Amino acid sequence: MKKFFISVLICLFLSSCTHQTTYKLLNDESEISNISIINISFNENGEIIQTELQPIKNIESFLNAFKKLDCRIYYGDPAGITEEGEEACVIKILYNNSEYELINWNGQAEYTCEKGFNFYAGYSVFDKEEFNLFINSFLE
Repeated sequence: MKKFFISVLICLFLSSCTHQTTYKLLNDESEISNISIINISFNENGEIIQTELQPIKNIESFLNAFKKLDCRIYYGDPAGITEEGEEACVIKILYNNSEYELINWNGQAEYTCEKGFNFYAGYSVFDKEEFNLFINSFLE
């Protein structure tokens, strides 16, 4: 009985574990060609529509502020950038090699030349309120 109780506690602990970190970009910062705030929505076929809301003019300043956000690694199944069918305002980072990543407070998506588009790409989570305030501070 004691082993069972310990096993249950370990499972509960690991299922809700997070670890404080700095967000790890898909590619090196020097490879970034563009950053923008975009709106993600879905058409009637469930395909993602990306609408640019605001290009980021000062990439270095943006990244310095972004690195200060409370970021944690989630030890569980990765979440997508949004619930399917729901709109979201996210960060899009485009790289010189045409790869890109989409970052939301609760999940990430990415496009790589090797793997194509992956809706469930990341294990990083941010504080929702802090992340949304950060994005809104760049919208004019």
